[in-house]
Amino acid sequence: MGTRYVTEPGPLCVNHTARLPSLPACLASGPCLILLPRQIVFHNKADEIPDGDAGDVVFVLKEKPHDLYERHGADLYVKKKINLVEALCGFTMELPKLDGRVLVVKTQPGEVTQITKFDPLANKGEEADVGWEVLEGFDCELDDMAQADSNDVDMLKKAVSKGQLKGKGIGCFVVSGGRTTFKRGSREECLKAKTSSKGCTMYVLEDEAKAGAERMMKAVEGEGLPLMRDPYQFGNLFLKLDIEFPENVSPAPHLMGTAGDDRSMFAAPFPPPLLSMPVC
Repeated sequence: MGTRYVTEPGPLCVNHTARLPSLPACLASGPCLILLPRQIVFHNKADEIPDGDAGDVVFVLKEKPHDLYERHGADLYVKKKINLVEALCGFTMELPKLDGRVLVVKTQPGEVTQITKFDPLANKGEEADVGWEVLEGFDCELDDMAQADSNDVDMLKKAVSKGQLKGKGIGCFVVSGGRTTFKRGSREECLKAKTSSKGCTMYVLEDEAKAGAERMMKAVEGEGLPLMRDPYQFGNLFLKLDIEFPENVSPAPHLMGTAGDDRSMFAAPFPPPLLSMPVC
């Protein structure tokens, strides 16, 4: 039997849905998302050749999308819709597990479910972008660490979070007249050094505590997948909840035309309105 030469296909470009001969060729043709398949290799377990080592057996693993769950590492994510009553009064949800069990998820009495604003899978495979707070009409008196002749805010943010300025301690940057200056310092130092300046826009790192609160998600501990390093430990199951609001609120039919025909009774269990003229 003669020697066989097998040409392995290049990486898969998801955006172009094409198998590429090489990575640089894809990048040269436009924005691409390269998906490299995971491989399990058994060395020296394939055919032997005279005066040479045996070949390898390579298993290429490709993850098949699930109808209900999304995976990120050992954590599982599930997207569900609940209505306003369930968000305010609590809900009970049954989820079929991958092993055939049924997981019952219940909220605590009186627990109010907030809208999930954070999507941890939006930048899957990439480092999440850094959040910024915009202050119109402000400059910063801290010393300049770097300068750029650009007012492309998206590019400037990426330069701090993923580019040449990553890890340089940049706490803010100021855009003025098509020119940008980067300042080194913490968020607190940048805010302390801010001054009013017409025509300037200051971008300061967002408050970590506030950003962390907006990334909160309901989770069921230990109901994810087993960890690769320790199969007796498991990831978590996260719930991405969308709340459906009613188009209008009508009084109960048996209260129509009576003294109880007053939608203000719905406001009784809630804190007082923030506006001076309540709508109920």
